[in-house]
Amino acid sequence: NVKKFAESYNASATPVGDRCVKVVVTPGDSTAVVDGLVNDWPGDLGERPALWIPASSVASARLQAAKGKEIVTDARSLVSSPVLLAVRPALKDALDQQGWGALPGLQTNPTALDLLNLPGWGSLRLALPTAGDSEASTLLAEAVATASAPPDAPATAGLGAVNALVAGQPKLADNTSGEAFKALLAPGDPAAAPVHAVATTEQQLFQRVSSISDAKATIAGYLPPGPVALADYPTVLLSGDWLAEVPATA
Repeated sequence: NVKKFAESYNASATPVGDRCVKVVVTPGDSTAVVDGLVNDWPGDLGERPALWIPASSVASARLQAAKGKEIVTDARSLVSSPVLLAVRPALKDALDQQGWGALPGLQTNPTALDLLNLPGWGSLRLALPTAGDSEASTLLAEAVATASAPPDAPATAGLGAVNALVAGQPKLADNTSGEAFKALLAPGDPAAAPVHAVATTEQQLFQRVSSISDAKATIAGYLPPGPVALADYPTVLLSGDWLAEVPATA
């Protein structure tokens, strides 16, 4: 959609000052963008941006922590999408009313899903990608920490539950969301799949299922009850010596 907006703008834009401006949209993993803005910008991401839209304000906060607050001149939410678990439909039904705080126990108990009337499924096998659309994992971890902390205690009191969740996740070839979804949708018996759930956002899940035939019978989204963790997709206006006046103004 962002590319479509850019194409529409390019087709009808008037000059900025005395210059014609063309908008180019390049997709990129948030970790690669942060690393590039802090260190050396990777050539495969095109030119350094004037505007960046990560999935979450967590990413822009990481950039400011590494580079300084002055690199961001403005950031406000463009859209939002709830964080959820991508699961097989049978698991969605079985997880009914299992909240954020229940996830670490479901992850570490080797018979947790058997006890939820899914014999042979074992544990939750929740994958928490840290590369490629990975902000959902961070937001999910925050939700689990908050739900696991004692009443009136800060979320940091729930970090033990988060550590258990992370330590118990499946071991995959890499830590990308693509690899996690590949394992989730592996052919054969879903109970034997190496992954039973993947941290994602509703928007990312919608994008993935758009290319799956008979998606409703193959994959579903489970939103745990309780406070909703949201990916807020901020429009991050950047400031730096690579930006001339015209692109910054545009």
